[in-house]
Amino acid sequence: MKLSNGMRVSKYYYCAVTLILAFFLSATPAFSFSPSDITDLIRKYNLEKSNIAIKVITLPTNKTVYEKNADASMVIASNTKLFSTTAALCKLGPDFKFTTSISYDGVITNSALQGNLVVWSNGNPNISGRFYNNNPTAVFEQWAEQLVKSGLKEISGNLVIDQSAFDRECIPSAWPRDQLSYWYCAPVSAVSFNDNCVDITLWADPKTDRMRYAVSPATKYVEVAFKVKLKKKLSASQLKFSRLPGSNRIDISGQASPKDIPTKESITVDNPGLFFGTVLKETFARKGIIISGEIMIVDEPYKPSGKPIKIAESSTDLVQAINVVNKRSQNFYAEQILKSMAHNYQGQGTMAGGLKIIREFLTRELGFAGDGFTISDASGLSRQNLFSVNQLTGLLRYMHGHKYFTTFRDSLNYERWNFSNRESVWTKTGYIQNALALSGYIRRKQDDYYAFSVIINDFGDSADIQSNPGLENAENFRSEFLRLLQK
Repeated sequence: MKLSNGMRVSKYYYCAVTLILAFFLSATPAFSFSPSDITDLIRKYNLEKSNIAIKVITLPTNKTVYEKNADASMVIASNTKLFSTTAALCKLGPDFKFTTSISYDGVITNSALQGNLVVWSNGNPNISGRFYNNNPTAVFEQWAEQLVKSGLKEISGNLVIDQSAFDRECIPSAWPRDQLSYWYCAPVSAVSFNDNCVDITLWADPKTDRMRYAVSPATKYVEVAFKVKLKKKLSASQLKFSRLPGSNRIDISGQASPKDIPTKESITVDNPGLFFGTVLKETFARKGIIISGEIMIVDEPYKPSGKPIKIAESSTDLVQAINVVNKRSQNFYAEQILKSMAHNYQGQGTMAGGLKIIREFLTRELGFAGDGFTISDASGLSRQNLFSVNQLTGLLRYMHGHKYFTTFRDSLNYERWNFSNRESVWTKTGYIQNALALSGYIRRKQDDYYAFSVIINDFGDSADIQSNPGLENAENFRSEFLRLLQK
């Protein structure tokens, strides 16, 4: 399996994440490891040429337990999300609302609207099946039912998608241009739906052994060219999913192994606002509401002829979104939050505006030197995000004393460390090619915490697992530390 420069994760990645956690735990007072033990293991697994930085501190006393290359600027991958979500939580507050609403502009007569339906949003990322039993159109169906109950069955005008809350820079400039069809590169848009992706499931027909596929949500918005054959003797599937920029034609080709199916891949769409409008119009039609006009995408605030009347709305809070960012490492959510911050404070959601807010937060609130770090996106997919483990543990220390600490901590991945000491662990992982990160908290007692950050760069140039001994060695490194921890 091939690892991309983004979020294409293998089992080795999760092994590497666990080994780093074991690596950190070895440096705490509860275990009898010395710096020389760490040096020996680095040598044993041929990681001497890698760049490794480690910082461990006690909280709230801020005593350094262990450090190595603590001031070195490192590529931190998705640990960047710690900075962007902290800034959003502290600046916007946990009760900040993401909202997507439908209003009408016109007059309703005899169950028919003589006018337009208007959709507006401030960057709400949550309209998908994630919170609705995997039904991506659940919110649209709820809206349709509300309209039917109110007696509305026909719209003579257009469906207007007002996406003026954000500018039209949908993809950060530093993202890999050859991977934009994959879910981890989903475009950003004020009006968004289903993470701005379609989900494609592949399986084999048990009667004919022919490969089949299904698209969710079911929509005519995308066209699929499907050329996949089942190869029963194949040890691993060799599948290719692609979508040309500016197109909504998805090409799926290759050979499938019975061991790997059914399988699902999420592919991005072009023009997310039009995707939203198309699926909304299709869903309304299935529920008996016909929109006669066109789908209009407007980038400037829509100016109604009269006073618009709100008829449906979906609203969620920031905490729900931050949990998705940090637990699932969802890039799309991180970039949506970035632009929403800019929209809230500057009037329009721009990436440059959101990044400026984060930089000012880090320099003013955390005391970082303005030239001591680089942040290029909110998610960490860019290799231009450079921070030190000193700065990462500084962030963790800052949040430990903040009124939103519990909210922030609980947005991280939680694990009950299942050995005799019974620590609780909250972590944020990170991986892009040649860069792996893990930062978070360990709680020994009720108020006795450690904050830690471990970054490893330059452990192997290849994105192919089979030719990357750095990742394979990391798995062995992890296994040995797990044995030591159980002693």
